[in-house]
Amino acid sequence: MSTSSTDSDRANQTVELRDGRRLGFAEYGPGDGTPLFLFGGASGRYLKPCDDAMLERLDARLIIVERPGYGLSDFQPKRTLLDWPEDVAQLADHLALARFAVVAASQGGPYGAVCGYKLADRLSSLTLVSALAPFDVPGLTEGMAPALAMLPRLARYAPFLLRPMQGATVAFIRRDPDAAAKRLFANLPPGDQVILQQPELIQTFVRDFPEAYRQGGRGAAHDVYVVCHPWGFRVEEIRARTFVWQGEADPNVPPVMGRYWAETISDCTATFVPGAGHMLFYTHFESILQQAVAHARTL
Repeated sequence: MSTSSTDSDRANQTVELRDGRRLGFAEYGPGDGTPLFLFGGASGRYLKPCDDAMLERLDARLIIVERPGYGLSDFQPKRTLLDWPEDVAQLADHLALARFAVVAASQGGPYGAVCGYKLADRLSSLTLVSALAPFDVPGLTEGMAPALAMLPRLARYAPFLLRPMQGATVAFIRRDPDAAAKRLFANLPPGDQVILQQPELIQTFVRDFPEAYRQGGRGAAHDVYVVCHPWGFRVEEIRARTFVWQGEADPNVPPVMGRYWAETISDCTATFVPGAGHMLFYTHFESILQQAVAHARTL
């Protein structure tokens, strides 16, 4: 395998996988720190939910990985959720990491879960933050924003609509990324809206959105298709030590999903935050990161 990165450009790296695809990733923090792979909602390379000072203070090496079809990662036709751990394992091998933690948020949650199933022996821990749960479990969309709750039905019964929908989103982002960033978070609760008033955070989204969708909407459409269909394993089969973080006021990933994770994974510790919404990932990331780093150091 080869890499196109340089030491001076740690945020724009690719590794060539065995099948010839490129996998995009970014690294932040000390190179010899405790390694944590981060899977975000839209796999944004620039959306690190902390500053470099925090990573230095906690001695954490944060590696943000882009899923196929996003950013610098090549599209992978017909992929399933079960294909993802092999990409992660190859990246870990490339970085000479025998063991690492995974932190997975929002739509990245299923990708963390499948690593907890297939790569448990390599994970120091799995952290699921506001993470989507399987849609084929009855009742788990209770409390979810209606526009998001309809996605599983759309993905199963009219998947041909996903790509034009994502294409329209991409066109909007490219035309006016500032307006897109504000509109995409318009349904979030008051606690989240306060966070989104931070100019530096909004500018990070404005910078990252066009980059995440640089290949168009095909990767994002298939991403929705993958997480909305049966995953190919049962959540009960996750063997990694797991931490769950969930906001009690999250309209995108409702608390019932967080409770499902907590009650179904055998080795799990859950933290439910009253009043917190979907931006819990940003408001509580230091505590999330500290927990994963501390656990890795006990092994």
